[in-house]
Parts: sequence; structure tokens; C-alpha cells
Amino acid sequence: MKFTFLGTSHGITEKDRFTSSILVESGKRSYLIDAGAPIMKLLREREVDLASLSGIFITHSHCDHFLGLVEFMNQIECFNEFGGIRINVFGPENFPFAPMRYFLFGDESEHGTDKFIPPKTGGSRKKDDGEGHRVRFTRYTEGTIFDDGAMKITAIKTEHCPDSHAFLLESEGKRALITGDLRVDLSDMPEIAFCERLDLLITEAAHPLWSEERIISRARSILAPKIVITHVCPFRNTEEHLSVAKERLSASHTVISVTDGDIIEI
Repeated sequence: MKFTFLGTSHGITEKDRFTSSILVESGKRSYLIDAGAPIMKLLREREVDLASLSGIFITHSHCDHFLGLVEFMNQIECFNEFGGIRINVFGPENFPFAPMRYFLFGDESEHGTDKFIPPKTGGSRKKDDGEGHRVRFTRYTEGTIFDDGAMKITAIKTEHCPDSHAFLLESEGKRALITGDLRVDLSDMPEIAFCERLDLLITEAAHPLWSEERIISRARSILAPKIVITHVCPFRNTEEHLSVAKERLSASHTVISVTDGDIIEI
């Protein structure tokens, strides 16, 4: 599995970081975890074949994790260049699918009508070709939410907000846990991180303070040799704070703090 960190900021875009989004690639398929960054720009910049995008998976319903989806959906749905593309978006129980579609297209239902007619036509905009919606929504709860034979994704409830989840990704014989946002004390770190062997843990630095003893102590028990820290709040977790965690965990773990564009492979 290959992980490209498209957006590594916390709740707002910083001058050198977009908000949360991770591109995961396995074989010839790709998967997007969260969509806070300007994902259409960043995917096209990296020449990602959108036909290979098997799904977009949203960890929870906070704007910094999904607002890039609005522009993405508008372009995919409305322009002829994306004919034949089908994108499945998986969101938690409270995700605002219907308001997003209404905002963009005036549809009052979650999926809209079977035949999609955009607000305007002409030029390269999509005509009413009867093909229906290119972006479809699925609500998930805990458990296995996706399995295309190449990638299995399991949602695990966390306590950051009422509908927040972590994702366990399994592919090519490897296992990676992406925690999404957590409580400040990491008390809702999924139990699987402490009882089952993982190849990679991707977690956050917007809420827990990584220089605190309670965080370092809890992290020592994680059964993943490599811990990747993203979703960085620079005034809560400075480079100094993150350096403390890297040094104090160095005997048991490799700790990496990522910035936009960084790539990790397992």
C-alpha cells in the first residue's frame, strides 16, 4: 500500500498545508480517505486516473474532512470529460449528503433523480444523457464497509464526535489503521492498535499533545512499528513537541510527522 498525504493540516488550511485527505493506492486501484483538501486539483496534479478511484471514505462530519468533496462532486457530475466515471462516497450516519446535493443541483433527495440535469448546459458541460448520477452515496456504521477484493476497509467507532470513525485498511497482506480525529488523551484509540499487529498507524496531532507523558505512554503500547502523525495543529503541536515524541518513542517505534505531498509505503 502507498499513502500520499494530500492534506495534513488541522481544522483550517495553513500556508503550507491543506486540510485532511490521504490518497491510498494498492495495485491499480486507489482510495481516498477524507476529502478536506482541494482534492480535484491534487488528484489531477498527481495524474491519478479517476476511473481507478474505487471510493471516497469520510471519517466524520466535520467540514475540514469533507468540503473538498463539494467541488469534486460538482465537476464529476457536470462535465463531459468525466463521462464513464463512477465514484462511491462512504460517509457516517450524520453526513450531510442531501444538503450537499441540494446546494449544488437543487435535488431534494440524497441521490437526486435517476436522470441528472445540471443547472446549465453548453460547452463541455454534461447534457442529459440518461446516464444518471456519477457520484453515489452510501452511509456506513461500524464493521466492514467496503471490500472490492483488493482492499478491505473496516470502520471502528471513536469518540471525537458523535459520528467519528477510524478505518482499518487491509490489502496486499498489509494492515494499516487510520484513526481519524481522537480525544485529547487518546482514550478512544481503537483497541485493535494494542492487541493486533499492524504494519502502520496513521494518527493525528490536532487534539492530543504529543509531548505529554500520558500520550507517549499510551503510544508505547501500540503494536505498529511505524506511527505516522498527520492533521497537525502547529500552535498545539510544534516541531519541538513532535520531536519529543519521536525521541522518547524511538526505542520501540519509528515516528514520522508528515507534510503535504509526503509518501509512505508499506
